[in-house]
Amino acid sequence: MIVEVLELLLATAGISALFSLPSFERRRYERRHKAFLKTLDPSVEIAIGVAMHEARTRNQAVSPVHLLYGLLQDETFTGAIAKLGGDAEAIEANVHVALDGLGPHTDPHAANLAIARASVVAQHLARRTTISDLWRFLIDTEAAKLVSSPLAVLFVLVHGMVEPAPIADALYVHVVLRNDDYTTFDLVVEILRDVFALSAPDAAATARAAHVDGRAIIGRLATDVAKNRIEAGRARARNAGSPLWLGIEAC
Repeated sequence: MIVEVLELLLATAGISALFSLPSFERRRYERRHKAFLKTLDPSVEIAIGVAMHEARTRNQAVSPVHLLYGLLQDETFTGAIAKLGGDAEAIEANVHVALDGLGPHTDPHAANLAIARASVVAQHLARRTTISDLWRFLIDTEAAKLVSSPLAVLFVLVHGMVEPAPIADALYVHVVLRNDDYTTFDLVVEILRDVFALSAPDAAATARAAHVDGRAIIGRLATDVAKNRIEAGRARARNAGSPLWLGIEAC
């Protein structure tokens, strides 16, 4: 259902194709469209609506860049950019330049796929699709090239703050892992085994604890060792497109 709705909705970026359908097909689409909208957080519904309006105005199919334009009208998204010292207005100016360069025959596949993947993740977690869901999968598109540190923006959207520096004065610290909706269980286990030298059973148990409780202590390490391993773990996560939280807490 998701893909069928998106293909019509985003490929046309308007309603002319909808009214050209037979009445029974139009009613079927309208029912599915209403059902799909109920899976979206209102902020995402607005962002997609803004993207569609901009595409329709330009006589274009909706692309990932149009969706980025829609996100830039959302205060949560622009607030995440601001927390990183970025300039949302400058990004929007670059988005307009990019949209000016798009022709009327833009392929909507990438935009369809980003929204569909975001929706699938949210439905799997029994919640509505959020701004962070949409941005997670726009990171895999050309839209991410218009934003400095797109993964850092995702981290702020997911965790509500800029990634903290692993600084501590104590000789020993706890290294902490926090759960998120995008990092796979297998990636967490891989990092815990390869970077933090946990056994396979301990890595799996720690990953499960973070998933269930929202956080888990990886272990007690000397501060210098903890910092080095956190940096290595973060690098592994970022290379995989993950906003994984690894941090330090006092013992």
